[in-house]
Amino acid sequence: MSKVIVISIRETGHVLAAATRNLNPDDAIDADQFVGNGLTVRTKARLVGLALPANAENTNIAHHGNIYFDPDDLSAHLVDEGHNVMRAPRQLYVKTPDESPALAVVQAAHQITLGAIQANGDMTVTIPQDAFSQQPEIVVWGRATGGGNEVNATPVTAEPEDPPANVDVPLNFGPLQVNTVYTVIVFAGSLPPAVRRQNVT
Repeated sequence: MSKVIVISIRETGHVLAAATRNLNPDDAIDADQFVGNGLTVRTKARLVGLALPANAENTNIAHHGNIYFDPDDLSAHLVDEGHNVMRAPRQLYVKTPDESPALAVVQAAHQITLGAIQANGDMTVTIPQDAFSQQPEIVVWGRATGGGNEVNATPVTAEPEDPPANVDVPLNFGPLQVNTVYTVIVFAGSLPPAVRRQNVT
């Protein structure tokens, strides 16, 4: 089976881009060799194969801007071609990246919810309880862009509640500029990413 290079979020494995190459197609590659100084992702694009509206300020809603990822945010993996990876890479994530990387489809049935972004950088991410049925732990990570700056949240590992309940995960991006519109994208385990655009006051 032919090989494909996928560029994914280092913390969660969500695939952002995929490519093939003619020269040494089976050789490993580092993310910075592929993306150079970074990778810009259009949030108006179909993040997980869903046509997201570009209108109101809300969670899971795209907008007309971009989010830039540093090479350090990303990983590159050589995987077997499959899952329609070249046509819809953002529907996929990389499983077991430190062992034998393989692609799997994101759990589109489960959606995370993003709370408001606070000036101190706090944001609450709510994970539905059913999401833990396929993964015992969920790593949550996000990136915020606004006012010419990009900042990352410290990754947080969420575990299921007992008895089962939705889990609120606190993320923090550090102090943000007030009166500035930020776009935040959050990735969580094998769930579809969510986007929020908001004026921070």
